[in-house]
Amino acid sequence: MSGDPLTSSERSSMYLFAFLLLPIVLLGVGIIPVAFIIIGIKLTHKHKDFSYITIFFKYYKGFMILVSLSLLVIGATESINHKQPWSFIISSLYAVIPIVYIVLLNKLLYQPMLANQKWVENNSII
Repeated sequence: MSGDPLTSSERSSMYLFAFLLLPIVLLGVGIIPVAFIIIGIKLTHKHKDFSYITIFFKYYKGFMILVSLSLLVIGATESINHKQPWSFIISSLYAVIPIVYIVLLNKLLYQPMLANQKWVENNSII
């Protein structure tokens, strides 16, 4: 909770997260989560309150869990209807991807921002 600016390694981790988010944005799945992140950052800067980032990151996590569960349900339905167990296995592998993005969000974006909470409130990072 320091007021120090983001270090170069923290900024680099944020850029890495943005780069890793590009594939799901291009597929269309990542448009809503990116909107959550941008709105949270903009509202935090506008109102000088870090809780907006925390709230919108929770929305991001919830959306990604919903995507993951949807993939599992679709795979289970396809497996039962077409009697192909491989469709559930493949769908399960795809369901891991949103969980990986939750971990990446936490480690590469949220933790650096949380460590410099006061600075992020007062200075826009976008």
